[in-house]
Amino acid sequence: MMNKPFDYFAPKSISEAVSLLKKHGSGAKLIAGGQSLVPLMNLGLAAPRQIIDLTHIKKDSLSYVKLDKDSLMIGSMTTHSAVENSPQIRRHCRILSETAMTIADVQVRNRGTIGGSVCHADPAGDYLAPLVAVDAEFRAINPKRKVRTISADKFFVDIFTTALKRDELLTEIRVPKRPSTRNGSAYVKHKYVEGGFAIVGAAAVVSVNKDGICDRAKVVLSGVSTRPVRVDMIEKEFRGENLDERAIEEAGRIVREAVHDPLSDIHASADYRREMAVVFAKRALRLALARSRKTGAQHN
Repeated sequence: MMNKPFDYFAPKSISEAVSLLKKHGSGAKLIAGGQSLVPLMNLGLAAPRQIIDLTHIKKDSLSYVKLDKDSLMIGSMTTHSAVENSPQIRRHCRILSETAMTIADVQVRNRGTIGGSVCHADPAGDYLAPLVAVDAEFRAINPKRKVRTISADKFFVDIFTTALKRDELLTEIRVPKRPSTRNGSAYVKHKYVEGGFAIVGAAAVVSVNKDGICDRAKVVLSGVSTRPVRVDMIEKEFRGENLDERAIEEAGRIVREAVHDPLSDIHASADYRREMAVVFAKRALRLALARSRKTGAQHN
């Protein structure tokens, strides 16, 4: 149970929230759905001096799904349930909808937010690998109303650590739109219990040309290191190649070499995580490839 007092603030605007962050510094914590911070507080693993509750900010300021010419835009306070069920996300970023479906249970998905999850930056968090795989960008605002854009590759720095500055608030996640045909993606994970965090997660994005030859193949792993592991060699090796079963097996070998020093904990040893990274990376690639080759397959 929570046994340390804290000051509670309920800002009504984004400007007020970032001003409070600047005023209180590192002792302050933002709370969105509360599905990450509150359990840590109950366990005594987090003891913020100030809580800044974002749920009183006008809903459409931070909770939305929008499209423009080039991007799919998702507000940071958009719930997992909304990500799962949004027609726009299902059409333009299928991998995020499918990822949201794997998170915890219905109650958690109705409260937890995509922004809260990525800012928590748990290495086993489900969104991390897919967001890197689809080249997402994160937009953050500071008290001077200056907006900074951070690529997903650079956003996740270390365990429970992001590139956000202490006075910045994540406002939006952007995913570039791609053609709706000959693109496929998949996220699969090895979990301890149904809906649980990923012991190993693998996100794959594949695009092929009209002849079925690979234009792009990307694999990103979660759960195996303190931050998502982008397997760059797969991107280099398979462009312009036929992604047959031989190539998939070769991708598995590349993954094994890329996972240098995997995490080890009560759920899985380092060696086990490395082997599961190989297994699930190949599964994600096969599924993404199958989707890319279907006529009219939707991107991600």
